[in-house]
Amino acid sequence: RRQAYQQALFGKDSQTKVRVGGGYVFNYDPNNYPRREVCPRSKDFTKHYYEHVGDLDDVVNREEFMCAMLIDGQDGVEWWVRNLERQPLHAFWLQTSTDKFYPDFVCKLKSGKILVVEYKGGHLATSDDTKEKERLGNLWAERSEGRCLFLMVRTPQEFGRIADASSK
Repeated sequence: RRQAYQQALFGKDSQTKVRVGGGYVFNYDPNNYPRREVCPRSKDFTKHYYEHVGDLDDVVNREEFMCAMLIDGQDGVEWWVRNLERQPLHAFWLQTSTDKFYPDFVCKLKSGKILVVEYKGGHLATSDDTKEKERLGNLWAERSEGRCLFLMVRTPQEFGRIADASSK
């Protein structure tokens, strides 16, 4: 199954099978953000699409919180969402060979492009799961005809890549 999945996405005929855009567009519902928890520092953010940031704890997920603060401070970001895991009707996801991949952050840039950011701490940076998600995210961006950008950020030292991408 995994081999067939990889062949469908990355094989010689994949250009005709994998498309981004057209009728395959996800939109956030402005009235429905089924977060499990509210970030205690939601008021620190000015560009989050919803009033309260969901499922982001500044103590437990310190580096992800720092990533969110950086995204929120970028001039090129119109709005962003803390994308919710395991919410297939209310969150953006990409299908992996075994399950759905819910990237951490989805950003609408002032240029009209979509920037998707997945943060992985250094301890997860080289896992097979991370590699599959990065490859899938890069394929999604590549097939978007320039409308979408994908970043896999592995450490706070790579946060500058977010600033670079958000200015495109």
